[in-house]
Amino acid sequence: MNMNFLHPVLRINENRYLKLFLLIGFIITWGSMSTSYEDITSIFLVNKISFAHYINFFRSSILLLYFVSILIIFLKYNKNIIPKTHTNFFLFFYLYFLLQVPGILFTENSFINTYFIISSLNLILILNFSYRIFDMNEIKLFICISFFFLLLIFFVYFFRDLTKFFTQRGSFYLNYDPSQLILNFNTPRSSGMSRSAVLLIILSNIFTHTFNKKYIRYSIIIFFSTIVFLYQSRTSIGLLFVLCTLEIYFINNYTLKSISKKILIYLMIPFLFAFFVTITKSTIVINNKLKSDIALLKISKSLQNLNLKKANTTDNNTDNNTDNNTDNNTDNNTIFADGAFVENNRILREAFINLKTLGYYGTFEEFLELSSGIDTQSQISLDSIMTDIRSEALIREVPNNFSSNRFDDWKLIVDRFLTDGDTFFLLTGYGAQGDRFFLKQTASSAFFHALISSGILGTMFWALALAVLLINIFKLLNLKLKKNDYHYYLMLIVVLFARSVLETSFSVFGIDFIILISCSVLIIKNNENKPALSN
Repeated sequence: MNMNFLHPVLRINENRYLKLFLLIGFIITWGSMSTSYEDITSIFLVNKISFAHYINFFRSSILLLYFVSILIIFLKYNKNIIPKTHTNFFLFFYLYFLLQVPGILFTENSFINTYFIISSLNLILILNFSYRIFDMNEIKLFICISFFFLLLIFFVYFFRDLTKFFTQRGSFYLNYDPSQLILNFNTPRSSGMSRSAVLLIILSNIFTHTFNKKYIRYSIIIFFSTIVFLYQSRTSIGLLFVLCTLEIYFINNYTLKSISKKILIYLMIPFLFAFFVTITKSTIVINNKLKSDIALLKISKSLQNLNLKKANTTDNNTDNNTDNNTDNNTDNNTIFADGAFVENNRILREAFINLKTLGYYGTFEEFLELSSGIDTQSQISLDSIMTDIRSEALIREVPNNFSSNRFDDWKLIVDRFLTDGDTFFLLTGYGAQGDRFFLKQTASSAFFHALISSGILGTMFWALALAVLLINIFKLLNLKLKKNDYHYYLMLIVVLFARSVLETSFSVFGIDFIILISCSVLIIKNNENKPALSN
């Protein structure tokens, strides 16, 4: 990508300040990611306001203020700014999100979900204006901003997952913990992180495909592809295969060498790296666990002997001990299952510390509990060791329900529409976040999310917007794309379309929606100016 497009955006002309206003709005939109109305109200409700509360209050409130500002400009200058051609794409998305408002107003869906409608409309307004007053190179600034924010968000959470992977039990896939918050927000799941990695592969290609030193580009691809395999999201791994197929499709000269190179860089080498990292950690963890469990078994047997000796001593001296003496000694002794006491906690503490150095993950109380059995401990120890080893497997198993209950959720949505006689609901749905209102979770499909959130009418406009985009994509495919960066924008759209089959993706405000709309504006704008294609 030619970086000279940074200069004309700052040139002095009649639209300079409006351009800067739109760029700032796009940055605000990215900065508001994961916020809601609750971030505005919570600062007035909590007893103790933290730094995170202030940050989230600013991120969410500035979005609403900006939306009011751009809406006023839109209504005042629409005759001069809004283009007269190719408006259907924007118009259909406007209608799709506006039709989610009635569902919120006339159902029990929460009113605070209108925040997501405002966020979406805000982005469409920004890019609608930009479509008219920005030239092709200037519009690519939105891709630059998206790349920066996506890279920032990704590494903030990836370094956390990387640290947990090498310091705690579990894999990248199993490291998701809803109790761990960053700025009071839940961290992304493995599917979201691996999705971001796939998008970053394509976005990085936009900026590096002209590099003379190809090893830099290949290293970036291998790095992010390895991460996709490490997170073990089946959907994202499928997207990686789709991306590799697209890369092969856009090869200038089809040869066995060129095709093999794409497969090696995107799939084979990253898979081997991810497999090596996972198996290495799994082997280390299992070995440490085996050592610790064996050591625990030996210590347990020693403690059993010590228990028995102490039990005999206690029985012989029962008449000489009083209740008061027993109470006084309780704090310095450890009670075991047989009721006997083992004096000198120092011995237990030293044994526990030695066990921790071997990789034992339990607490001291768990150590005492495991060490306390006399009759059953030796019988269950071997079984428990094998169970622990199996629990340390870091390769994701194929679940019995391969669709992760997606088909059941989709069936519920379809049945709801087939059996409900309320015409108003059929037309407008439950409103924004309707899937979470109806299913209590995501619909895991862009189409079914659109259907339950905006009804038949809103889904129709959503589908029409995508149809307009597809028409423009086919027009672009008739041009020679292999000599410029436009095929990467097509790749982003195709990957997002593929993801939308199994995830809500761009049917709701989020990363996918921002990337899709930004790339769509570039493609539609290019078709308006064809046949010229500029880098």
